Amino acid sequence: MKTTKLILGILSGVFFIVIAFQSCAVTVGDALAENSGTSGFSGIMLAFCVLIGGVVGAAARNSKVGSIVAAVFYLLGALIGTISTGYADLTIWAIISAAFGVFFIISAVVMKKRRKASDEDAKGV
Repeated sequence: MKTTKLILGILSGVFFIVIAFQSCAVTVGDALAENSGTSGFSGIMLAFCVLIGGVVGAAARNSKVGSIVAAVFYLLGALIGTISTGYADLTIWAIISAAFGVFFIISAVVMKKRRKASDEDAKGV
């Protein structure tokens, strides 16, 4: 699990760059077409949520609370990406962000069960 969290953190950094560039391009396109679209801003918010979730998840990969905080940021980003309906790629990034968030929630639950089992083994129960 710890290695997977580190890999997801690294992937999140790469995804941040891609999402941010796409969102900037959409913002420029909306400005040139004189649309009042907000999908560019939503994409930037999603990108930062993915980045923060990845950094927290990788830095606190041994912590249950760190997993929960990372999951909250990933799921917040997924919510932002799902609500915004500007460009189709934003929905794909929202689904990826939700998948990462679900993984971090599952890892927090599994960590809790493993700690309880190791505590019982240490006590000799």
